Amino acid sequence: MLPVTPIDRDKVETEARAKTYWGDSREEVTKFLMMNRFSAAEATEIAAEMFAERAATIRGAGLKKIVMGSLMVLFPIVSWIFFIAVIHLIFIKIWALTLMVGLYGMYCLIKGLIMFFSPGSEPGDVSEM
Repeated sequence: MLPVTPIDRDKVETEARAKTYWGDSREEVTKFLMMNRFSAAEATEIAAEMFAERAATIRGAGLKKIVMGSLMVLFPIVSWIFFIAVIHLIFIKIWALTLMVGLYGMYCLIKGLIMFFSPGSEPGDVSEM
């Protein structure tokens, strides 16, 4: 029979946290903790805390996207007002470029709202957000 080696709780929790941030499901993280000698109740509790941390991280990234997207959406509006009020002439090609920035800002704004209000729906690695 093989000798039983003591588990390093910090190492196991760090690996479980990494699995959480990489996008593994709650069941997989709980199963990983239970395979490393955590009780079912303790594994469920630790996994819930880790997924709460993941949700907070995703909400923070979503808030950043909301702010940046809002500023980008305002960019073509401000440039239009600037062209009309100051220059009294609209440079169509330049304004079209600002309009593209505004459309990308609209995408970022919508993506940020989804990330902020529904962090559980975001798949994949948190570090890529």
